[in-house]
Amino acid sequence: MKREIYPRHKAKCPNGKAKRPRKKFDGCRVYARSSITDPHTGLLLEEFNGALPPHITTKDAADMFVNQRFALVIEKHQRGDKVATINRGATVKEAGSKYITEQKRHFGKLEPFQISENVRRTQERLKIGPDDRQHEIVEKLGLLFAIRFPAFSEEHNIRYIRDVEYDHLTAFLDAQPGRVVTEIIDGIPTKAQKPQSHVTWNKNMESVKRFFRWLHLEAKLIESNPAERLKAIKLQKPKTPNPRFKEADANKKQWTPVTVNAVRRVIPEASKGTKLGPYVAAIFEVSVYANPRITSTVQIECSNVYCDPPDADDPNREPEYGIVYWEPKNNAWRDAWIPEHVYRMLTALTPKSEKYLFWSGNGDPESWSKRYSAYLLKAFRLAGVPERHQGGPRIHQFRHTNSSGLMDLEQGKIEHAAATLGHATPTDKARVGTTASRFYIDAQAKLQNRRVNLMMRDMFKEKGLWTAPVFAMDDAGPTHQPCAD
Repeated sequence: MKREIYPRHKAKCPNGKAKRPRKKFDGCRVYARSSITDPHTGLLLEEFNGALPPHITTKDAADMFVNQRFALVIEKHQRGDKVATINRGATVKEAGSKYITEQKRHFGKLEPFQISENVRRTQERLKIGPDDRQHEIVEKLGLLFAIRFPAFSEEHNIRYIRDVEYDHLTAFLDAQPGRVVTEIIDGIPTKAQKPQSHVTWNKNMESVKRFFRWLHLEAKLIESNPAERLKAIKLQKPKTPNPRFKEADANKKQWTPVTVNAVRRVIPEASKGTKLGPYVAAIFEVSVYANPRITSTVQIECSNVYCDPPDADDPNREPEYGIVYWEPKNNAWRDAWIPEHVYRMLTALTPKSEKYLFWSGNGDPESWSKRYSAYLLKAFRLAGVPERHQGGPRIHQFRHTNSSGLMDLEQGKIEHAAATLGHATPTDKARVGTTASRFYIDAQAKLQNRRVNLMMRDMFKEKGLWTAPVFAMDDAGPTHQPCAD
């Protein structure tokens, strides 16, 4: 029998700090590598590589355990009985896979509802089923526990989930990467990996604690929970208030009317030499007022740009212009109002395909999103908008600016900000649009859409952004024309 018995020292163990750790058994976890073969035939009967039971902490106890195991295996083999292998439980990869499967199971099926043809085509294009409510949080958990944690465990020679200890978890959390940003070095855009922030560390820590709590209490795959001792990183609160919650123009990351108008003026120059200029300008205007992600904007369908004329009972009411777009974050449709001049810009465009305004419908819409983003980035730089690493806003920042503006209103609530961003909240379970047709949106979600759109329109009117810019309109200025048929 070949065997090797050795301790694995903890991070704070004094015996593990030497350049070549001494094989001193001082209460640390004991590991063994052994292979048992038939003395006569040389047939391999069993291989073992892992941690011994937790109660074994000395060299003598480890030797006795391995010797007893050798005698048991040889005796069973000579009698012709089946050799009982050492059951170490589920592996790290198996535990992560079971956890992800359990999380997906929580998304039950929706009640049957009528869907339009637009929704059916969209579901086919996005490869989702009509009852698929899987949230993107499941994908994040899959990245964390089905890819990164198994890879980390393999690097540290941890095969079974019950062998994971507290020190392993802290090392895993510290090893997680931060976000990737683009910095300008010597005039060349260069991608750089930022260190992990304490906010991201805390989020990952909560995910790890939930994972091991499930393993311990529900799945019964581990006898003790090593994540119980994990605690969040708490930073001392600054004495001065966070500048994010001051006036919008006091923060470089907030869009202001001056910055918006500056970008509007340079979009024709930024898209010079291409036929995409009107499309880039329209995407910018939609991002200002409706807050969709640029990929959702590119996939706006021609039939989902609408105009609701005033009712016969209230002929003095303003016409309501809007768009309906797909929000992938919560697998729902969002109904957002836009000013009249944006509606005119969208209806004046020549659609890129029979179905879509900005996209040909072939290939991946992400490639079209990158094309439009490149022209927008050029316009931002021509307008003097600071670079992103300098705190300057980008197209996605409109979502944060407008949601913060709603929160600043006297009647603004977090539910309103979540609705305009397409996020779900604990207090609001209404799905903001279940189909591409506004007539299929349930009554509660439709009422919430209208309430939020009214607040958004009031907020833009206060900023002076709801009316059309003078330089982008005809000499006659904006007029309330009847809705197109």
